[in-house]
Amino acid sequence: MKIVYSVKIMMDEHKTKEQLMHELAESRLQVGDLKTLLTTYMQQEETLKETEEILQALINATRETLLLIDTGGTVLLANEVVAQRLGKSVKELIGSYLYDHFPPEVTRVRKEQHDKVILSGEPVHFEDARGGMFFETYCYPVFDKEGKASRVAIFSHEITERKEAERKLVESEERYRIAIEHSNDGVALLRGDKHIYVNKKFLEIFGYDSPDEVIGKTHELTVHPDALPMVIEYNRKRQRGEPAPSNYEFKGIRKDGTPIFVDISGAGTIFRGEPVALVYFRDITERKRAEDTLRESEERYRSIFDNAIEGIYQGLPGGQYISVNPALARMHGFESPQEMMTTVTDIGSQIFVNPEDQEKYREIVEKEGAVVNFEFELYRKDRSKIWVSTNARAVRNNNGETLYYEGTVEDITSRKQAEEERTRLESQLRHAQKMEAIGTLAGGIAHDFNNLLMGIRGYASLMLMEFDPSHPHYEKLTRIESQVQS
Repeated sequence: MKIVYSVKIMMDEHKTKEQLMHELAESRLQVGDLKTLLTTYMQQEETLKETEEILQALINATRETLLLIDTGGTVLLANEVVAQRLGKSVKELIGSYLYDHFPPEVTRVRKEQHDKVILSGEPVHFEDARGGMFFETYCYPVFDKEGKASRVAIFSHEITERKEAERKLVESEERYRIAIEHSNDGVALLRGDKHIYVNKKFLEIFGYDSPDEVIGKTHELTVHPDALPMVIEYNRKRQRGEPAPSNYEFKGIRKDGTPIFVDISGAGTIFRGEPVALVYFRDITERKRAEDTLRESEERYRSIFDNAIEGIYQGLPGGQYISVNPALARMHGFESPQEMMTTVTDIGSQIFVNPEDQEKYREIVEKEGAVVNFEFELYRKDRSKIWVSTNARAVRNNNGETLYYEGTVEDITSRKQAEEERTRLESQLRHAQKMEAIGTLAGGIAHDFNNLLMGIRGYASLMLMEFDPSHPHYEKLTRIESQVQS
């Protein structure tokens, strides 16, 4: 800044002394004004220098790259951050051609962006990389008095860590996307009552070909009317953060109208700043059918179990009943299966009359895996005795360990009594037949003996006829004849 101030006193011999004194006074005033102006200028220079120093300090204090270039690319202003990044000093940068400091591929991109600011007069934002580092840059136009963009202010900061985090996030999202897309469960995101994402398995479960058929649609698309109120209520509660079941089943409907059964696990979460419901779906239609079939089978078995004439039981090897049917309870004199199972806590001591029978029963079942028509005597509730016959088998796990015994029991007391009576009658018959045989034998023997005696008598009579009564043997023969005759 240059200040030019001239003081001119017109020397004229025709001027009066008063005029000269007046001009001299005015000149003194002008000199005083000049001194004041010079003082103000010096103060402004100092203030400007101080301001420039403060501005440079502020520029250097920031951790961002700061540059000011003209339309030709000459550096007009730079901070220490950019100087360090380019391996230069601030003084070396100012006045240099900016694009001399970059590789050709970087120069091309950045010059295009800077020229765009100058030509359009609009700010530009872009990202690029240099030397393995990523930068985010904002370029702003600086206008001259005529309103033309004559300079470009450049602000740039390193975003390598952010880009690496973004890369990892993208990789993570890609891994999750692949996992979700190939999951064996259907997956859906719902904002409000509308689907905003579904995976392939979801489409497969509900019979749709494309996500476009589902995205933006509400629950009515996949939930059977019977279950719709429940599903809507749980979904809304979940998104509001209110208590709601995280797992439940509902009746769904496929695209072709076929009803299916679905098991879901759901949770409320935040997606892009808004509350959503994340829900996993699993088709359990086949399982439900199997359960229905099993339930029907169990009902049939229960009917047979409860109404069977024979006793049916399941018992642990330790001697406790797992289940008994009404017929077995009645057989033992109990009012109900519950009473029997509560009362009988040790089958061996409370049921078997002979403990040896229980040991033999266990031995056969464990060795053979089953026992057929095993008969034993047992105690009833009132300690009276009955005879039963059981058919049973051992139920084992995959390791061959016995879990329990199960079988049927038939009351054979009447049969046993009949067998005992038959045995007694057969014994009596055999005794009578024996006595009859003995009688017959005795008769035959007597007849044969009588014949023998008759012969002896005859011979005795003949001998008496030959002997004189005085003969020593005559009396003996007479006695023989008399004994045989009697």
